[in-house]
Amino acid sequence: MTVRQEFLTILDLMNDDDLTYALTWIKNNFSLQRKNINWDEIDEIEPDENDFILMEKIKNKADGYGEYITQDTLLKNLRG
Repeated sequence: MTVRQEFLTILDLMNDDDLTYALTWIKNNFSLQRKNINWDEIDEIEPDENDFILMEKIKNKADGYGEYITQDTLLKNLRG
């Protein structure tokens, strides 16, 4: 399991209070200085129609979306 996968799994298991605490901690301790941005400058945007269409495709595994393969399988496919 990658670090990203482990992190997302942990987030999925957290309740709202724990998520709020974790988000506050991250915002207070993680610096975006490398990108010359601060948390207040990051815009939150609403999903548009295309986002909802893509989410439905992923949910329904339509048109190849939502299919899962391992990294090893992907590398084998790419190498031919």
